[in-house]
Amino acid sequence: MTCSGCWNRGPKIATVRGTVTLDSVPLPYAAVVFNPSNGRPAGATTDENGKFSLNFTEGRQGALLGTHRVIITTRRDPWKDKNGKPQPGSGEKLPAIYHSQSTLTFTVEAGKDNIANFDLKSSEKPAGS
Repeated sequence: MTCSGCWNRGPKIATVRGTVTLDSVPLPYAAVVFNPSNGRPAGATTDENGKFSLNFTEGRQGALLGTHRVIITTRRDPWKDKNGKPQPGSGEKLPAIYHSQSTLTFTVEAGKDNIANFDLKSSEKPAGS
């Protein structure tokens, strides 16, 4: 037996996609996380061209509506690719202002094509540094 409308259960979300660049150059394989003030975060990994599309849960693309603190990091633990081949981890390439001390925000709106482009600067420093 199926439930009419069951696939629409859950909080209201909207799709979010964008590009991350570092000093105007696409930033590949960076983790992008949108953290709302209340609720489940959404995340993605940039592709080789710095492009991403947020995933809320398996089968649901997007992020909760409202303002999010955005965290972008290049730090990765070792992992296996889709063929099971081990891949090395990587250290952080970005200033703390984009991850542990992030000041980035983005507001996700319903019924809108939410494009979140971030042009990061390698020379950025946290306030008061």
